[in-house]
Amino acid sequence: MERIGHRTNRRARFAPKPAQVSRRIGRPPTADRQRLVCLLVIGLGGAACGSVSEPLRADARSQSTGTGGMSAGVGGASGVGGMSSGTGGGPGTGGAVGTGGQGGAVGGASGQHDAGVPDSAPAVPSDCRAILQVLPSALSGLYTISPTGATADAFQTFCDMTTDGGGWTKVTKSVPDALVTRLRGSTGRQMIKCTDEGTGHIISPAFGSEWKWAATAPTQVPGTWIVNGAPQTCGNDPEYTTVTCGTWWGVGCGNGPGITNKLFPGVLDQPSPYYCADSTSAHTNLAFSICGSTGPFNYRSYSVFVRSDQ
Repeated sequence: MERIGHRTNRRARFAPKPAQVSRRIGRPPTADRQRLVCLLVIGLGGAACGSVSEPLRADARSQSTGTGGMSAGVGGASGVGGMSSGTGGGPGTGGAVGTGGQGGAVGGASGQHDAGVPDSAPAVPSDCRAILQVLPSALSGLYTISPTGATADAFQTFCDMTTDGGGWTKVTKSVPDALVTRLRGSTGRQMIKCTDEGTGHIISPAFGSEWKWAATAPTQVPGTWIVNGAPQTCGNDPEYTTVTCGTWWGVGCGNGPGITNKLFPGVLDQPSPYYCADSTSAHTNLAFSICGSTGPFNYRSYSVFVRSDQ
């Protein structure tokens, strides 16, 4: 009787506690759900996992098999990818262990939504706005996107998830004109900032013209612009529009010569008037000169973002 009781106590000692059972079956805890959401939404290796509220650490990824790893998931006790190879495996809350098997690819989890991800969530998001729609708590940072959904068009970029509602995708001249136009949508907006993570910003009215990184003439969008959160009126005065440069990019505006609101992307008035610059430079004045006291009218390091209005 004593020996039997001793064995009973050992079983009780090693029996899983309720909290442990909850991690093994059913929906994962909040932190694990965030990691699964990150892997599912971002795709391509989960490059943006550091941007969710609890980063998916490298040591956590190394312990995973496929995308499920040791965490409970739809596939059963061994997770989505599972530790068992093949399509069979041991039973779990969702039946047999998933088909990813040992060493399964990230894509093996694309059909599993136990973490609460909508069925419409793309394997690789088209832009930063799509990420924010699926994961409203997403933080600003680096994410992998593909404007067309094709792997060949995927790239890592900075997403601003806070300014004016968030969902802004950073673009540089390395992103072709056609892809920037696609990111901007049939109608959308341009935002320029002094730095990726800074608060200073200038947001254009909605426009639908094709994006150009090296136009020979400016594209002006008159109307109400947003400068550091406040509305500013800016027109289409031709002050700089006669400048012959092949460096005009994005959209700008102008209220005429002198100290007036203006934005001329790709052209400066220093070191000489009407100086042809590059894809991160712009000449500004008055309320539009937001980037410091050193050369505020000719800032050369703007971060450029776009966002669709649809």
